[in-house]
Amino acid sequence: MFMEDIHIHEIEGDLRVGYYKDSYWRFFRDAWKVIEPQTTLIEGWYMYYLCEQLENVLHRVMGKLPRENDLVINVPPATSKSSLISILFPAWCWIHAPHLKFITVSHDASLANSHAGKSRDVIQSQWYQELFGHIFKLKIDVNKISEYATDKGGLRVAAGMQSIPIGKHADIFICDDPTNPLKATSLKEMKKVNMIWDRSVSTRMTNPNVSTKIIVMQRLAIADLSGHCLRKPGNRYRSICLPAKKRANICPPELVEMYDKHGGLLAPERLAKKILEDFKLELGTNAYTGQYDQEPVPEGGTLMKSAWIQQRTFKWLEDLAFELDQDIIWNMWIDGAYTEDTTNDPTGILIGCKVGPHLFIRFAEWVWMELPDLIKHIPQLAIINELGSESKVFVEPKASGLSAAQTLRRYSKLNVIIDKPPVDDKVVRFKAGLPFAEGGHFIVLDGAPWAKMYTDELEAFPFSEYDDLADCTSMAISWAKEDIESDSIIGVSAI
Repeated sequence: MFMEDIHIHEIEGDLRVGYYKDSYWRFFRDAWKVIEPQTTLIEGWYMYYLCEQLENVLHRVMGKLPRENDLVINVPPATSKSSLISILFPAWCWIHAPHLKFITVSHDASLANSHAGKSRDVIQSQWYQELFGHIFKLKIDVNKISEYATDKGGLRVAAGMQSIPIGKHADIFICDDPTNPLKATSLKEMKKVNMIWDRSVSTRMTNPNVSTKIIVMQRLAIADLSGHCLRKPGNRYRSICLPAKKRANICPPELVEMYDKHGGLLAPERLAKKILEDFKLELGTNAYTGQYDQEPVPEGGTLMKSAWIQQRTFKWLEDLAFELDQDIIWNMWIDGAYTEDTTNDPTGILIGCKVGPHLFIRFAEWVWMELPDLIKHIPQLAIINELGSESKVFVEPKASGLSAAQTLRRYSKLNVIIDKPPVDDKVVRFKAGLPFAEGGHFIVLDGAPWAKMYTDELEAFPFSEYDDLADCTSMAISWAKEDIESDSIIGVSAI
């Protein structure tokens, strides 16, 4: 059962305390009147479900039971997610265990402080104090919006994502909207948040085996914190995904039944179909798909549409080359990072050829290697993929690329070429190649094990986790669109 009809006026005396302690949903529903006295709560089935999940978190932490995984909750805006998770949940937890410590963060310190301040207002309210004031008190000497404590050892610290407090530890760590939606197109911003999460948050737990992290946010990009955490190996994070409308990504899948009972909608009284259609027009497809569908890439792709990427076999390529009386000459494109640190960008490597009007991609990969290992890897890759004496290896023209090109020339027989310096940014260069792909000239080896990884990056760009293969693709399409003449290439080297 997802909703209850009993209300507090039916309960008298001391039973009220147990009534609220036994059910976070009951507490949330009535505490809402404290934080929003002028606004009637529009109840939703998903609220009751999330309350149950949060109850499970608290009882496991209180029982010091081992954590199987942390929690990622993806839910649209205007669904009271912050009230449910960041504002009222810590206040309810303290009536069970006032010694618990919380760290709550958002993309901006002022937002995190606002949530913490509202939570403190609830705790200090007459309603809360009459019911639970005998359980704990807020300490006078530690009582500001960004940090307050209980007289039983509990603590709540609020901070911006960029300034997670050092020396503070949490039993429950709540991260609410770690990235500003206005910065959703910034891959650099996404990676900064992910790095902070990996390097700082894991060390902020009071008990690494028990303490729990909760991320609640709308999806913004492939590389956002949700995507970053859910891709980690070993099921370290459990997904609760609640799109505004019934979609294949609903998680857990059994919640599909609840969508069916409510007209295929998450919150029909808040986010009706007409309202969602209006949001889609206002936000645009890309932003709407992430924030409301919880899909960071619109169906069919963002800039590069999936329908434009042709898939063909080697046999098709060989037949075409024979028909055109043309040799197949494989070339390589490298966008290098030259590091083995997997928290950084990888080196992207692409191998393809031009036959007739078509660019055929036979291999793509990400590698995390320091320069010496990469210098060994590239010639081996060239041999495996049949690069010959007429083949070229194009290296992106940046400082690290120049060093890599010089080293490759010194220690291999590859024909290494520094690609033309770009005059536009990555997105503009990528867009320049889209008509070539839309015309049916961009072809990927059918059935290749790397193909999905590669095409996913292209279809997600510029919201992809990495953009190195997208850069390689821009270089390759630019090369395929023009005649390769020595006087149009910068820095041609001797073999």
